[in-house]
Amino acid sequence: MRIAKCTNSDRLTCGVPKRQAIFTKPASNSPLPTAVGHKPLTAPPISRQTAQAAIRTMIRGQHLGLTLFRVIAATTVLLIVVGLLTVDVTADAEPSSAERWFASLLLNAKIRSIRPNKLSPLTQADEDLERGSELYEQRCGFCHGVARGKLAPFAKSFSPRPPQFVIKPAQGPTWRDAYVIQHGVRWTGMPAFRSLSEADAWRLALYVEGESNPNGKQ
Repeated sequence: MRIAKCTNSDRLTCGVPKRQAIFTKPASNSPLPTAVGHKPLTAPPISRQTAQAAIRTMIRGQHLGLTLFRVIAATTVLLIVVGLLTVDVTADAEPSSAERWFASLLLNAKIRSIRPNKLSPLTQADEDLERGSELYEQRCGFCHGVARGKLAPFAKSFSPRPPQFVIKPAQGPTWRDAYVIQHGVRWTGMPAFRSLSEADAWRLALYVEGESNPNGKQ
């Protein structure tokens, strides 16, 4: 048997027969091999009619949601109007607990948004309380009561009813009470005492709270 002479370029493979390739590269236009019994995964084509039907369904859903929102809004407005028409608006009627709670919530939120001064201008508590008692008898007694434990002459003449501080002291905070004393509350019987100084407003607030600390309730 004659052995071919090896050259330098093929010295490593010279004399060794080449193994036959097990796998062959498929042609560029031939399909990829798949598992036995399975077809190649391909996305189904979407027709133009199907796309248009999906768009119409989405638009109908948006219109339905908008119509539902309008119905709910109209029903809410109607209930509010009917409720206002059935409410007794005279000053003889006692405000409901829900009305008092809602009005108090709005008042507190409004006053806090204004951010009035929360620092007391007072220093001597005893003299300030004595001055507050004089101011209360002069300006506040007719509505909020003077004699301890008895209602004021105008206790039931306003709506909402003026709080009776001789029966239940104010709960504070003092800076809020002082602000209300100076500026009043719209749509109530509480007037604005613009002629009062800030210090006198704090003296009155401390008096109706029964507070001896010049810094008041926070």
